[in-house]
Amino acid sequence: MQHIRIPRHAPSVNKLLGHYGPVFAKYFLEQNAVIAAGTLSGRHLNLKTLGIGNGLTDGLTQYATYIIYAQANVYQVPLVSADVIAQANMSWSTPTTGCRDQIIACNNGGSDAVDRAPDWRRCCWAKANHVVNGNFALTGDWMRTSIPDLDFVINSGVRVTLYDGDADYILNYYGIEAMITALSNEWSAEFNQQKFAPWTVGGHLAGQFKAAGGFSYVRIYEAGHEVPAYKNGTLQSGEAALQMFQQTMANKPLFST
Repeated sequence: MQHIRIPRHAPSVNKLLGHYGPVFAKYFLEQNAVIAAGTLSGRHLNLKTLGIGNGLTDGLTQYATYIIYAQANVYQVPLVSADVIAQANMSWSTPTTGCRDQIIACNNGGSDAVDRAPDWRRCCWAKANHVVNGNFALTGDWMRTSIPDLDFVINSGVRVTLYDGDADYILNYYGIEAMITALSNEWSAEFNQQKFAPWTVGGHLAGQFKAAGGFSYVRIYEAGHEVPAYKNGTLQSGEAALQMFQQTMANKPLFST
């Protein structure tokens, strides 16, 4: 049995890796347990942290908030007309063929040996292949919830930090925060009882946050989908994100400076 003793910090993941990051992390932890039990020969990965930025973790809670954000956001800018909102509401809620019921169907679906065959995975893989990406989207896989996986990772003692830019529409803060409310782990009750607190970086207001035990979340002001790319007042690009990363990598909950 071999061990990697230095801490392993999962890179901060975003968008669709908000779906797969918790799945991979859970798999690593489960394999660690099997290795520790002596029933599998392999390397123990000392996984310590997982960061998810502007991620899609649960389509059912998050996709419904596109309509909310399009109507009302912190920038007070309606993104589409009332007619489009009405059409979107119908597309979401129509029984059976609507987005909501189709997401539920994806969550209730399974996979088979063909989906997981190594030869099949190898022949399908290509870096940033948008044809493959489009075809993969049609399988509905990323509509399957990863909430149970994320809860498992948090309950396993891995420090988890979620963050979201408040100017991001595609994976907006309404959806992230609705998904967080749907979590059910050892820190959920304490987290949900808290009110948001101002999050400052060197005394500059950069967002609002909550932290309970090994779980933290911050909504970062004036940032879009790629949070580190954005400035905020006197803060330079990436300055707020750097504080968040450093606190997480130091195995600390988020806090103001």
